[in-house]
Order: sequence, then structure tokens, then C-alpha cells
Amino acid sequence: MRLPCSAAAAAALALACHAQKTDTPPTAYDEVITLEEFYVGAAAPDSYIVSESMGGTRTGAKILETPSMVQVITSEFMEDFQTLDDYNDLPMIASYTPEGDDGRGGAPGRLRGFSPIKMRDGFPRTVLPTLANTKQAEAIMGPQSALYGQASPGGIINYVSKRPSATTRRYLTLAAGSNDYRRAELEL
Repeated sequence: MRLPCSAAAAAALALACHAQKTDTPPTAYDEVITLEEFYVGAAAPDSYIVSESMGGTRTGAKILETPSMVQVITSEFMEDFQTLDDYNDLPMIASYTPEGDDGRGGAPGRLRGFSPIKMRDGFPRTVLPTLANTKQAEAIMGPQSALYGQASPGGIINYVSKRPSATTRRYLTLAAGSNDYRRAELEL
């Protein structure tokens, strides 16, 4: 058997290196460390994803089972991105285009090319949505007249109110910005 010179030299060097023995004493880095048992899960909870919605059927059905396309913006998303009103959270909805001012402090915009009906808990809204009073915003795409009466062909935007909680949650939020922007929010 004929080996090239470089292959034979590499094989001889590997045998020589393997045969060497070190007489150095073990250091602190050579000690074996035993860790406590721990668990690694494959699925982490995602607070931005909602599986059920009242908007598509008015029954709290799973979003996958609704006949309409429903997109939900959760309160966790609104808090993390500080979307404080219609101008900030509605552009996060697919097929929504903001346009000017509706005169009531909200963004009128268009959903699938039409002016959407805005509701609070499935009824025509009277209170402007904020982080303090909104659990989630649901966009129900397409005509919904069978469920909501007279409605836009583009769809409906439904704001779901926060409900009382069994656990106490208290927080104070203060914000300031340009153009004399000031905001204070207290939740007890």
C-alpha cells in the first residue's frame, strides 16, 4: 500500500501525540461539577397569541373555527409596544390603513378599503379605548351584518373591556413627550 508523504506524516504525528503522557497535577478547572436536574420545554407560552375570540361568532369560539378572518391585538402586546390609542394599535392589523382624524380622538382609517364599524364588547362604542380599559382589540374582516346588524363590508373593530380580576394588580404609569404630551394612568 502506497500512501502519499503528507498522509503518512500525519498518521505518524497523530500516533506520537496520542502516546504522550502528561504529568501535570489536576487543576480546579478539571473538577467534575454536577448540576441539579432541570427541565427544558419545547413550547413557551406566547402572550401575544389568542386562540378564542368573541368577535367572529359572538360565542367565544376558537378563531380557527370561525367563518371570518379575525385578528386580535392583546393587552400584553399593547402594553409592551405602548399602543395607547387607535392611531398606534390599529395599524398593527392586516388590511388596515389609517387616515386622518375622526373628530372623536380616534383614527378613522379603512379596513379592507371600507370604513369599519368600531364597537366595544359587541355594541357601538362610546368610550375611547385606552390601555387602562381595554383587554384586547379584535378586527373581524368582511361583512358581518348577520351578527352585528348594519355593518361595513370591510369589517368591524371590536374592543373588549377588561374584567375584574381575583388577584390585585396595582400600577402607575407616567409618560411625557414632545408637544406638551403628558399621560398618567393609574390602575387599582
